[in-house]
Amino acid sequence: MVGSYGPKKEVYEYKSPEEEFPSGMLQRGEFKVKSVFTDDDKNEILSWEWKLEIKKDWKD
Repeated sequence: MVGSYGPKKEVYEYKSPEEEFPSGMLQRGEFKVKSVFTDDDKNEILSWEWKLEIKKDWKD
């Protein structure tokens, strides 16, 4: 078992509340993120890196 939930046939979905990003030119840019999935014993199951781009206009 990984995490606090045992296996089951039904899909478990969680949607977090919507958040508002800080506005302004200083908050725009590209941010590198590393996500890690661990179990209760802190064993790393999966990790991946991705980027988040905050732009004023998405036409580019």
